[in-house]
Amino acid sequence: MVSLDGLNTDALNEIIQLVHASSRYTLFSLLRVNKAFHDLTLPFLYRILDFDFTQADHRRCAQVLHDPYTCSQRRIHSITEGDPRILKAIRKVVVHSTYARWPRDTLQRTSFIPSDEDIECKWSLFVAFLSRIAHLQELVFDCRERVPLVLLDVLHGRHPLCRLHVRGWTRAGYDVRVGDPYEKALARSPCLRSIDAFVFSGPPGADLYLPAFFRIVSLAPNLESMGYSTSTSECWRSTLHRLTTEQRENIRTESERFEVKEPVRKGLMKIKWTELDENVLDRFEQAGLDLGTVESLDMGEVSRISGLICVRKQGLFAALKHLSFTIHHSSRSDCTEKELKSNIVDFLLSIPPLQSLSVTNYSAFIDLSALFRWHGGSLRSLSLHEVENSHETREVLTVGQLKDLRSMASQLEEIELDINRTVDDANHLAYYEVLGSFPQLNRVNVHYDLGRIYRTCGGQLNCLRKYPEKIDENFGMSVWKTLYTSKQKHGHGYRGIEEVAIFVGRRRCESRFGLLAGGRHSAQTLVLRANERDDKRNEPIVRVLTPSASFVRRYCA
Repeated sequence: MVSLDGLNTDALNEIIQLVHASSRYTLFSLLRVNKAFHDLTLPFLYRILDFDFTQADHRRCAQVLHDPYTCSQRRIHSITEGDPRILKAIRKVVVHSTYARWPRDTLQRTSFIPSDEDIECKWSLFVAFLSRIAHLQELVFDCRERVPLVLLDVLHGRHPLCRLHVRGWTRAGYDVRVGDPYEKALARSPCLRSIDAFVFSGPPGADLYLPAFFRIVSLAPNLESMGYSTSTSECWRSTLHRLTTEQRENIRTESERFEVKEPVRKGLMKIKWTELDENVLDRFEQAGLDLGTVESLDMGEVSRISGLICVRKQGLFAALKHLSFTIHHSSRSDCTEKELKSNIVDFLLSIPPLQSLSVTNYSAFIDLSALFRWHGGSLRSLSLHEVENSHETREVLTVGQLKDLRSMASQLEEIELDINRTVDDANHLAYYEVLGSFPQLNRVNVHYDLGRIYRTCGGQLNCLRKYPEKIDENFGMSVWKTLYTSKQKHGHGYRGIEEVAIFVGRRRCESRFGLLAGGRHSAQTLVLRANERDDKRNEPIVRVLTPSASFVRRYCA
């Protein structure tokens, strides 16, 4: 008979919290032990809540009551009227939507800015729900609309220590001038900890998104993380060339009004931008941001040496621990490939030893020996990926280089690399034999090649090579078995490997206002996760995700 008399409630809550952090499946199993365990465990299932506020189109959806927004409203009402212990257990709330739909915009083709009454009506139930939560620690706002004033008010009044994270920050419109009360309130909010946005730069007479974004960044008192991605479509770029001198001057004048004369000085922990250049660094300096405190940096695209030289000479990023960037040499670059490689290597050797590094298109620009000698002893996570095209075989790490990496970076816990398949489709297992000998490795991500090479001949596209593309459970089990055997052989045990993810085909990972980026998304994903039962560690949980399944998992999980 299970008895809880020997432990007080605080001790049991501490134990269940540890179980929640390590295994949600085990947490669910505790619900079925007995009523006492059920009552103690149930609130922990509600520590993190996710609500979808995407509204269905009433003209196209016959069952409006089943749209995500309506379902979330009913769910909020159910939680509010249910067990009061649940409201005390909630620590984090995530609210997201792919677009916002308002009552009066269904028949209009022009942009519609909702009134304060419309916004308050939409969010009233959610705000009332937040006001009843006892210990809210984090709120993630990932909706394609402005952060409501009523939501900020309830955070400031009821949860002043709550950390607000704004994802996909959105304005009321591209041509909204400085002074929007929603932007002013967000910029002054002491709760705001992180903000990111995707900015379409360049619409005629309204290129104000980025200035407005940096105004918020400059004024936010407690901001710790920020990121933005910019893109100028071809139609907008051609339109900009047709602007008159007066129109361009109006844009410049209006943009200057967003500048902050006395920004709130602060040091960020995490930054992401689209492309490294001197203008980016100047913009951060004007915003009052101290780059010397940054621990995590995504530099986006690196194609020019001017930004690299500036970073190295000024000794920026002295606290850097996590770095990610993509190398792209093109006609826009201000240097040759040789000069770009030299400056990238110098930059990598000028920063502190990293804990994680991710480089895309590395093969022609990275000196791996120098990289591993400087950063190998501290690296815990490494990603080296080469974007493939269908006209030539990409360069990948050899088995020999992987062995060298093992000796120079023996503390690696996670690795992401490319493997090119061969005709017999068997040599790829040699990589897993080496990976199994890494003593601390617990996560492996592998990108297989497309399996084909095309060449144009006589106006026709001919396939010179084609290998099997299908990956299934048997394919995954052969990989897992090789890792398992190698782990046992090298005496590292098998407790370490937790997940292996295998990707075959093209993937488009960037998002545009909550939607997948354009282009073909045809990747197959095979995910193998270690079984939580110790007696079945060699029997992983296998999932094969098709492109459509991957889409569902991204937006419905």
